[in-house]
Amino acid sequence: EPMADPSMNATELKKALEWELSLDSRDLRSHAWYHGAIPRSRAEDIVREEGGFLVRDCTSQPGNYVLTCRTKTHALHFVINKIILQQDTVYERVQYQFEEDAFDTVPDLITFYVGSGKPITVASGARIQFPKNRMYPLSFYASKYPTPLPQSRLTSPATTPVGHYRHSPLQPYRPSSSPTRPSRDGPPRLPSKKQRSQSLTPNEVNRISQEKCNSADGVIQSPLMTRSAGSDATTAGL
Repeated sequence: EPMADPSMNATELKKALEWELSLDSRDLRSHAWYHGAIPRSRAEDIVREEGGFLVRDCTSQPGNYVLTCRTKTHALHFVINKIILQQDTVYERVQYQFEEDAFDTVPDLITFYVGSGKPITVASGARIQFPKNRMYPLSFYASKYPTPLPQSRLTSPATTPVGHYRHSPLQPYRPSSSPTRPSRDGPPRLPSKKQRSQSLTPNEVNRISQEKCNSADGVIQSPLMTRSAGSDATTAGL
């Protein structure tokens, strides 16, 4: 683990970590295998054991998460798919998955794959067994590894000061979507802010498509229309 800043009080760091780990189990912060803002390279250094794993923030897609694990001597990174169900209705909710099995929380997703021994993806055959726990509170990692402001027009610059959480695990990042025509028998729709109509040229469409397919955490495969920006990405450690 990285050394703490000498100017920081070790007792306060310990208390902050204990507070995080005492939160409700559905809160991602309560799980020691969640390391928050650590970069890809640091995650690979931590996950050295076969079957070892951790979950971290996706640096290229704020609000999404990446599973980093070690299998067959290689470090693999999987962006956790975020699925929005009944979007823009009063029943809207989010689920998380890798391939088939979907769960309401990231902790439920990870617990399933650890307990069942099922591979994260059929193609990779990667299995997770041994959680690699963090030694410091998430605020420490956020200060040590500040997240760069996104350059893509598809994401909004983060305004949270360094040292605080850039998003809440209980309130996932949700990109806005175009309003759809409500069904007569469907659930009521939530009012949305009026947005200015904008036409895209063919060059702009191609550029946006290219932005969606590239990630600092890997190459994102063709996303489903019902998924958010956190589409499935699987890469070997580079």
